[in-house]
Amino acid sequence: MSCRKAVLALALVPSLLLVSCAREAQQEAAGEATEMAMTRSLEDVGEAIADIDTQYIEAFTSGDAAAISGLYVDDAMRMPPNMAMIRGKEAIEAYFAEMFGATAARALTLEPVEFGTSGDLAYVVGRYSYTIEVEGAPAPEHDEGKYVTISTLSEDGSWKMVAQIWNSDLPAE
Repeated sequence: MSCRKAVLALALVPSLLLVSCAREAQQEAAGEATEMAMTRSLEDVGEAIADIDTQYIEAFTSGDAAAISGLYVDDAMRMPPNMAMIRGKEAIEAYFAEMFGATAARALTLEPVEFGTSGDLAYVVGRYSYTIEVEGAPAPEHDEGKYVTISTLSEDGSWKMVAQIWNSDLPAE
């Protein structure tokens, strides 16, 4: 080995060690930051879910179709039982406007059972119960069951619903 190669090797080894140590420290710091962000994110998502549920319940009980549709992204999907999929914010608003036009009083409870996140997506699995008084019907309509909602973090930092599906726990009539 020539003297020049030996000097070059001796000069490179400490540099490589420094780069390796720096990279390891950077990865460790990034891992800690990601873990903190995920923890904070789950807490934030939990609060956001509670806020969306509150807004949804208030809009449902007051019959405000526009307020409910405002909780969805533009191309959202609702998948009600025994019906075709409802796609798009405008169609969702029309669905609720029709329902609210035929009902006199409404009550709704939502109980999230589990939620989680992955990147800019969040899911909620929960239970629901509602009672509506349909105009001209002899008795109020009641249902209870389970639901899944998928939401996305929008550019303005708010969570908006992307897809929602639910079905009853009550026997079919």
